[in-house]
Amino acid sequence: ATGTTHLAIQPINPGAAVGTTISVTILALKSDGTPNSLEAGKIQVLTTGSATITPADVVFSGGVASTSVKDFVAETITLSLKDVDGSFASSTSVNITSTQKYTFLPGATAVVLLSAGISTSAVDYTLTVNIEAQDAYTNVVSSENRKLDLLVSGSAASVVGGARTTLVSGQASRLVSSHQPVTITVSLDDYVGNPQPWTGVNLSSTVSLTFSPGQTRSYQILQPADNTVDNTITVTIQALDQYSNINTNEFRQISLVATGGATGAGYVFISSGQGQKVIANQHPGTVTLSLADIASLNLTAVNIDST
Repeated sequence: ATGTTHLAIQPINPGAAVGTTISVTILALKSDGTPNSLEAGKIQVLTTGSATITPADVVFSGGVASTSVKDFVAETITLSLKDVDGSFASSTSVNITSTQKYTFLPGATAVVLLSAGISTSAVDYTLTVNIEAQDAYTNVVSSENRKLDLLVSGSAASVVGGARTTLVSGQASRLVSSHQPVTITVSLDDYVGNPQPWTGVNLSSTVSLTFSPGQTRSYQILQPADNTVDNTITVTIQALDQYSNINTNEFRQISLVATGGATGAGYVFISSGQGQKVIANQHPGTVTLSLADIASLNLTAVNIDST
């Protein structure tokens, strides 16, 4: 309408959480900055990000147009204007370049989720568990700084540094270790020392971690039972990791040495971490069994002195 020189999206009061409907007001202003009560044109309100405008096309009445914006993503959006029917075409010299930024904040914590980018490891290493507080729309609650307890099932594994965990800006990461090959379940519990109970927050998230045997660090000969010269003795050799777990991933040969005239010693094929040889001796006496490296194998970091 005659007299309108520019349109202005009005500032919006900050602090609304995602999922909240926010009112947006656009004024049709005259050159002196007062509303043009005769303005009855149509304008379209645009937004960036994931927000929605309802309705997008609005008609001025008394120099004022209103709509609303809603967003389920915690983000900063920019509102802008667009002529849709020629009401404010460039030929009218009405400035419609007004913009307005608004930031939707995360909502209250609704759930705390556990995740692990890598869920399997040898016992030689730790695994990382990530903890994240989210609102009802999966936004990270950056204001959440509550204490939690990270729990592991069974007695084989533990949280490095203890179970107590403090969320920082809604997130935390903890290391979990185990000295035994095992699959464990990691879960959450609210810290009883928090000032108030955490009601209405879902803490049922769990994650499974699997630890396998570590690299072979030593070989051991299991002490066989004594026997007579009429019978043979089965000797078992095991490949062990640094925590004395049988390394079921070990497949290689090693040499068994026997003294005292015993026969049957020699190369032993280690399969799934274990191998056996049958030893015989036709003469009464004590036989000493030991292990020897095979030159073609790189066992310099492995203890093979078991007897």
